Amino acid sequence: MDKIYNFLQDVRKCPEIYLGQRSLTLLYPTLCGMIERLQPKEHCLIGFQEYIASRFQITTGQNWAKIIRFFSSDERHALEQFYGCFDDFIKIRKPPQENGLLIVKNEPGQENDPVYALLQAIRQNPDRYLGQPSITLLYAYLGGFVYYAAPLSFNCLDDFNNYIYNFYKITADLNWSRIIRFYSGSEQEAFYTFYEHLDAFMKTKS
Repeated sequence: MDKIYNFLQDVRKCPEIYLGQRSLTLLYPTLCGMIERLQPKEHCLIGFQEYIASRFQITTGQNWAKIIRFFSSDERHALEQFYGCFDDFIKIRKPPQENGLLIVKNEPGQENDPVYALLQAIRQNPDRYLGQPSITLLYAYLGGFVYYAAPLSFNCLDDFNNYIYNFYKITADLNWSRIIRFYSGSEQEAFYTFYEHLDAFMKTKS
C-alpha cells in the first residue's frame, strides 16, 4: 500500500504517539497535511468520502471525519469507528480518479519554504484547510505536512519552539501550540495569536 496506509496502521497501533490522544478530529487534519505534502496521484483514502456519505446516508457536504464523529459517542469511539469503516472500505475499494481529502497545490514561487507558503494559505482561508480557525487543528495539519511526509530542506518553524519558550518564559518541554493555547481564551484566539508570533518570529530571522 502507500505511505498514507502505512501511517494509518502506525496510528492504529499507538494513536497517542502520533496524535497525542485517541481523536478522529486530530487524525483528519494530520492526514490532510500529509496528502498535501506528498501530492500522491493515488492513495488509500481516495473515494473514502463518498463511501462514508453513502454508508451513513448523508447528503450534506461535511467531510468524512465530521460524519463519523456525528455518529459516535466521543472522540475515542469515532476513531474506532473510522478504522472499522476504513477496513471495510479497503476490501471493496476500486481506484477512482481523484477525490477524498482536500489536496491543495502550492502556488508558483513557494517552493523555497513550503511550510511558510502553507501557513499563509491557511491564514487566508482557515476554514478550507482546517474546518475552523483552531491552533490544535493547525498543529495537527502541520504535523502531517512536516513530520510524517517527505523531509523538508526549508522550514520557517525551525527554532519557533524556542522563540515561544522565551516569549512566555516557559521551561517545560511543551510544543508551541499547547503554550499559545494555554495563554489564549479560545482555540480561535490562539490561532490568530500564533500568526502574530509567526510574524514577529520571521522578523528575527530576516
